[in-house]
Amino acid sequence: MEKALPFRSSTNFFQKTLDSLSVHLAILDEKGVIVAVNDAWRHFDMANHYEDSNWGVGHNYLGICQEAIGTQTEGAKNVAEAIQQMLCGEKNAFQMEYPCHSETEQRWFLLSLTRFNFEGQTWLVAAHKDISKGTVAEQGLQLRNRAMAAADEGITITDATQTGNPIIYANSGFLRITGYELDQVLGHNCRFLQGPETDQNTIETIRQALRTHTSCTVELLNYAVDGRPFWNKLSITPIRDGGGQTTHYVGIQSDITEKKQMEATLRQRTEELEELNARLINSEQALLRQNANKDKFFSIISHDLKSPFHSILGFAEILSGDLSDFTLEEIQSYGNHIHVGAQNLLNLLENLMQWTRLQSGRMGYQPEPLLLCERVEMVLSLLQGNLLAKKIHFDCSLDPEMLVYADRTHLSLVMQNLISNAIKFTQQQGKIQVYASQQNGTIIICVADNGVGIASQRLSDLFQIETSFSTVGTANEKGTGLGLILCHELVRENSGQIWAESALGEGSRFYFTLPSSIRALAVLNEDSQIKQN
Repeated sequence: MEKALPFRSSTNFFQKTLDSLSVHLAILDEKGVIVAVNDAWRHFDMANHYEDSNWGVGHNYLGICQEAIGTQTEGAKNVAEAIQQMLCGEKNAFQMEYPCHSETEQRWFLLSLTRFNFEGQTWLVAAHKDISKGTVAEQGLQLRNRAMAAADEGITITDATQTGNPIIYANSGFLRITGYELDQVLGHNCRFLQGPETDQNTIETIRQALRTHTSCTVELLNYAVDGRPFWNKLSITPIRDGGGQTTHYVGIQSDITEKKQMEATLRQRTEELEELNARLINSEQALLRQNANKDKFFSIISHDLKSPFHSILGFAEILSGDLSDFTLEEIQSYGNHIHVGAQNLLNLLENLMQWTRLQSGRMGYQPEPLLLCERVEMVLSLLQGNLLAKKIHFDCSLDPEMLVYADRTHLSLVMQNLISNAIKFTQQQGKIQVYASQQNGTIIICVADNGVGIASQRLSDLFQIETSFSTVGTANEKGTGLGLILCHELVRENSGQIWAESALGEGSRFYFTLPSSIRALAVLNEDSQIKQN
């Protein structure tokens, strides 16, 4: 049989039991008056500056609740109603959380009311438990959750302990950016955002960060659920446990599509401005060159055009006097000087006229298949007198069937200038050759002489008007240097190139290229078929 405790002993026993509990306990009688409290209750009262260690005993509990919670608050009303209902037997238990803040800290308590009967009387137990730590932590967690949910950026948390590092959390910002539903995201790896244009080098940067458990920030092209591409700025940060092991990763995504588009537009505008600036610089440089060319052009006119006139006028003035004072040989010599001066003047005027037409765009360009040998023979007929005057041997070793594709007038002017120059700088009884070869679909034509030659350092200046120069021929022929510049322009107009090889005392070789006979034959055959039809 159980041994019954004496009344005083049993009272002490139960009081000791109550005092051992950490919750604040108070026992209420059937009127709600506190008849007993435990040590936790007393210590709480003393910590809150109540002088009576048994503070509350003998007081109605409802008044204490109203004072602790706040007079006429909703919480006080709920407690009062619950006490009345429990004392009347309408309710067996009641719980409520309430704040009980001090001047130095915020506290929350859980109030639990329970009812029991003893010796025919109803009693209530009021238990107060301090839940401040749990409540603060929970409120902090709720605040963080609300903050993450409200963030404009997309936030994901992945589980690094599971295979595939699946997403276990995604906020509304992530769902808004990507267009996915939550059930389409949870449990999946973030690779579902990748698409055909996603840069694999950037993906490798992310993988390397995951392998090394480090943070990284990248910009990559991702795809929304509807296939729409968007630029994503992604920052990944590992989360570690107390032992330093990576357990999760936090990913923060920002849609930077608009920023990227603005950057692309800015780059395009910058390139356009740079291109425009380059064109302006080129135009300015071209204008400067054009002005320099004009200066050179007028210098040629003012200087070289006057020289033949002075010669002609001087000798003409002599001959306009009494011829009886001169021998026949002298008269013939003066007449020869007048002829040479007039010829030089004619050559100069012809070159100046062709140069002006070329620069103004009035010299047309009408390429056609031409027999090269035929063009050379035409030029020789014009320059035959010059060749005979110097007794120069002319050797033309051209294939009579060789065709070139060029403008008739342009080719004639080039050949005339090159052969005329060769005559000018070749001594009496010298030799001039014209020959051609075909190489890689291009015809290379050469006009060679064994005349005085050109210094090697002057070769690069031959075809530039800015640095052009004139040299007196072997028979004191005058020149402007304009003929070679004209040749350069005309050859370039016909898709060719021109250059020279020379050395002082060793003669000169002038080369220029024209489109091959293959193109000329094709055009010639086409014209022949048209005529036959």
